[in-house]
Amino acid sequence: MKRAADQIAVSVTVLLLMIIWSLSISAQVTLRVVSWVDYTNPVHVSGWPAVLEAFEKAHPDIKIEFYPLSGYWQKTPIMLAAGEVDVLDMTLARIPEYVTSGMLLDLTPYVNRDLNMRDYHVYSLDRGRYPYPDGPIWTIWTMMSPTILYYNTSLFEKAGLPAPPRDWTYEKDLVEFSRKLLRIGADGTVEQYPISNYYLGFTDRTNYGLGTIRHSFGAQDYTPDGKRFALDTPENIRAWEFVDSLRQAGFIGAGYEQFLNGSVAIQFHSPWLAPRAALSNISWSTAFVPIGPAGRRVPLHGNPSIAIASTTPHPDEAWTFIRYILTTQTATSVVLAGNIPTKKSAALEWLTMSEQLWPGFRPETAQLSIESSFFTPAVAPAQPEADSVIIDTLRRAERGEIPVATALAEATRLANAILEEREKGD
Repeated sequence: MKRAADQIAVSVTVLLLMIIWSLSISAQVTLRVVSWVDYTNPVHVSGWPAVLEAFEKAHPDIKIEFYPLSGYWQKTPIMLAAGEVDVLDMTLARIPEYVTSGMLLDLTPYVNRDLNMRDYHVYSLDRGRYPYPDGPIWTIWTMMSPTILYYNTSLFEKAGLPAPPRDWTYEKDLVEFSRKLLRIGADGTVEQYPISNYYLGFTDRTNYGLGTIRHSFGAQDYTPDGKRFALDTPENIRAWEFVDSLRQAGFIGAGYEQFLNGSVAIQFHSPWLAPRAALSNISWSTAFVPIGPAGRRVPLHGNPSIAIASTTPHPDEAWTFIRYILTTQTATSVVLAGNIPTKKSAALEWLTMSEQLWPGFRPETAQLSIESSFFTPAVAPAQPEADSVIIDTLRRAERGEIPVATALAEATRLANAILEEREKGD
């Protein structure tokens, strides 16, 4: 009789364990995370795999299905409409479009409840606001990537030049340095360019090179109310014409590959270049970004940011995922290699480690770039279309087909016409 009772007790225990196990399996939430970062691509060396693995260990009740997508901006809206996305990558120009289409969840209540903003570089987190600067937070930048100026120390020494000083300027010092760094061969071709053309094309207006120069000249993208483009201001014309004068003088040419090969002296780039420079055979260091008429201004990047789909059935779990990425940041746990964490303690750790990881990197130059950072927000749902006509028009000036001032006036007119047409349609 006792044996039968024991068998029944064992059977009941097994049944209960099976029920508990099945309930735990059914209670597990699956988050579908889509990203334009393909971490199999060596250009996008990514920390995603480690981040996803660590998150699932910390939160066994949440499973991550990660989808790196090619053709990201074509596929993502379709997946969102079908309810197939919980967490997604965002880029700055797309925020107004996705917000006004109702595709993103307002993260402000979660941020206010769970984050101490003093722990983060707030000007980086504020990039996710729309309308900027006082609107809700729709997307979170977990990384920041300010301009870093790299230079070839051997080429500087051969030219009899010192390291660029903290207070050097664009219009005087950069020009004088460039004259001494330019090398012309016997056949009249350039053997050594002073400055790389990477990020200094006319269409790179918000990027590390041209964006840094423009805003240091006091140029802005928009009118003071932030509702219309204003690329035709005197400050913009002066900045673009300055870059054009460097190009006309033969000071700008080749790309960052040539910088890494030792045939370019100065490179405007980001922290992304540091590990690659460390693997090269050149002698290099970093310098303070020059000062322009409006001071020292550095555009802040760090894509992608992370948002939550408005249609997700699991908003709390999706926020748990984003909060985990933010709160567990260290110097090396960033989604995209070469970016600095937005968490202040992790950013300080990054700066401390940088000189050890990449001999030649001067952390004080990166720190000053962080302190000088700003960003140019997107102002309208039609931003991608407006940017497209701006780029097409400025390419004509870069090819010498029309003057710089004419191109800037035409780009401003065409871009504003697109904004006005979209507003009428809405």
